[in-house]
Amino acid sequence: MEILSVVDKRPDTARVGYKRNTFNQKMADIVTSRPVPDVVRDALATELKTNGHLIAAGDRDLAFAVDVNEFWFDLQVGMWTIEHLGTTGVTLTVNDVRTGAVLLNQRYQGNHRAERAAGYEGTWEEVMNAALERMMRDIATDPKLVEVFRAR
Repeated sequence: MEILSVVDKRPDTARVGYKRNTFNQKMADIVTSRPVPDVVRDALATELKTNGHLIAAGDRDLAFAVDVNEFWFDLQVGMWTIEHLGTTGVTLTVNDVRTGAVLLNQRYQGNHRAERAAGYEGTWEEVMNAALERMMRDIATDPKLVEVFRAR
């Protein structure tokens, strides 16, 4: 199988969230050090490899195409704590390369929530990684995708 494309279809591709002050006003953009499609591609490839699937360029049996629909971090400032919310979402399409048939077209989402006493540096990354990990686990254990692999 091969991951052919990962396309960022989020409405706002310049950032993954905003830093906010105690009045919930936007203070600064939160951005990733690498493009979001690269982060998602690497996470998907790692999860599939971890589950025993070979990902190789030119392996023309199954082709994966991924549309990134969500990759967003948000803060909810409360009286005593700050709630950190991470959401990731993709639409995964798996095609049979030989016939061109769509074998799977499924939307997946991952969420993670963490409460902290403050907006500690690195918390947004921790929360987004957990949301991404949950989504990848859902993909890898989806009975529909397992059936696609089984049929191959």
